[in-house]
Amino acid sequence: MVIPQIAALDALYKRVSGFFSSESFSAVYPDAVAAPVVTQGFPKNEQPFYVAVDEIVTDAQPGKGASTGQAEMEFSANVWVCARHADLVKAANTAMSYADAVIACVLADQTMKGAVDLAVPSITGGGTAADGDRKYLATEALTVTFKVWAVCPNEVREVLREGDL
Repeated sequence: MVIPQIAALDALYKRVSGFFSSESFSAVYPDAVAAPVVTQGFPKNEQPFYVAVDEIVTDAQPGKGASTGQAEMEFSANVWVCARHADLVKAANTAMSYADAVIACVLADQTMKGAVDLAVPSITGGGTAADGDRKYLATEALTVTFKVWAVCPNEVREVLREGDL
């Protein structure tokens, strides 16, 4: 693939789900109420505590350093963290712990096991609200931007040359 979307998203999902399912999460983030359920895409049945990792990239465009013969691509995926609790501060602190853990998971290996040249996480939104069950919902949206600096579609180029296309 010219843009290694599948490999990058797979590495992100495996890393995040592995960290949250381990006992390490509770040790590193003792203020979080509970470890979340981690899903690819939004869960079919919304859980009180979850992290949803996009199953598809949201955008892809040439990077700022792209030029003829030196393609550079950037693409992004979103991660949403959600925590529902009767206590507003506990819900907010838990969501912030989830977001911090996702950021740490990306920063631990910014190449996503070699799938990309660089992965950069950021928090792009968040907030809290009361729901109809007398609980508070706290959410944060994260965007992980993936960068590939030496995109070289040789396989496609060879097919096009052979077919005189």
